[in-house]
Amino acid sequence: MSPISFAPAMRYFAPQQTVTQNVQRTQAIQHVTFGQSKPNQNVLLFVDDDPAQKAIFGAILAPNLKNTQIKYATNAQSALNIIKQGGITHLLTDVNMGNPTQTGFWLVEQVNQMNKALQPSNILINSDKKDKTYQQRASKLGAAFIQKPMDVNDYQNEYPQLLNIQLN
Repeated sequence: MSPISFAPAMRYFAPQQTVTQNVQRTQAIQHVTFGQSKPNQNVLLFVDDDPAQKAIFGAILAPNLKNTQIKYATNAQSALNIIKQGGITHLLTDVNMGNPTQTGFWLVEQVNQMNKALQPSNILINSDKKDKTYQQRASKLGAAFIQKPMDVNDYQNEYPQLLNIQLN
């Protein structure tokens, strides 16, 4: 397996200094919402504590999602609070987010115990760790699983398909 390369994705970003400055400014933010939710609009909650993953997602995939509002959370508890407010139709969560007890799996377990009306219809768990038990656990929770993408094509092809979201 070759090492992860974000080089193809980096062409979408401003110079490194600008990206670093933006990451530093947003690290303290628990969650961010872009756009207003409209009737019949998808609302995707992206949960990951890695600023680089958020930047790559925001630059490559988010602008191409059709009829989709994006919300961001940096940890499972913050994401759970957002989901409890209602309206989240799609959930994309990382497995490990700094808290060993509040993982992406923990988040999906909590969501599965909620009122069906609050549960996202599509859940995708991702991880940079290639582990068959992760895929099996996600499946038992009713979620899809994907290893974090290695290139831009994974973001543009795999993620929308697994989340059941159309591209522009």
